[in-house]
Amino acid sequence: MQVLEFDSLLQAGGVIGVIGVFLALTQNAWAPDIISGLIFLNSGMIEEGDVIELDDNGTFIGVVYKTKMFHTEILNLVNNHRVMFKNSRLREFTIQNLSKFASPKGLREKLSFHISYDVPGKKVRQMFTAAEKNIINNCDMRFMDENVLEVGIENTGDHAIEWAVYYYTKDVKALIKNRQKIRECILNTAMEFDISLATPITFTNAG
Repeated sequence: MQVLEFDSLLQAGGVIGVIGVFLALTQNAWAPDIISGLIFLNSGMIEEGDVIELDDNGTFIGVVYKTKMFHTEILNLVNNHRVMFKNSRLREFTIQNLSKFASPKGLREKLSFHISYDVPGKKVRQMFTAAEKNIINNCDMRFMDENVLEVGIENTGDHAIEWAVYYYTKDVKALIKNRQKIRECILNTAMEFDISLATPITFTNAG
């Protein structure tokens, strides 16, 4: 009688024993990926189709394509190609799931602009109000009535005031494209108002 094409139970048992020893000695290489994959699959934190953001020597934004036993495949939204991460490596990142937003309005996005102290705040707000209209009418962007741009001062730095523009979006897969559209529309509007978005350089006298 043959067991798994081996001539005897003793021979089959010996091979299985060797495999068992091999798995025991190499578990540090494969076990973390399997455990991490099971955590991803069972926690529901990231699922196929979700848009996630990682800090990988710079911001990485992609769509989860598939999570497998040892690795996860992600479609890079910037370069439009797939990237494979070991599951254990992926767990080392802080994962921001942009598809699982808490507000029914969608994901709350922020864009920052540095404007000189010489420009009155009233003029800056007028510019952003005009930019909002341009975004809706000329930049192929749509906001719900309550989801207009929220504008406020984020920081008062040494060289310029950092103005923050907040808006809500549910189209997270078009996040990068929409950021580009909004930035371009705000830039064009700022130029119409003769407002520079370049961070000015401050010179001080040493005495």
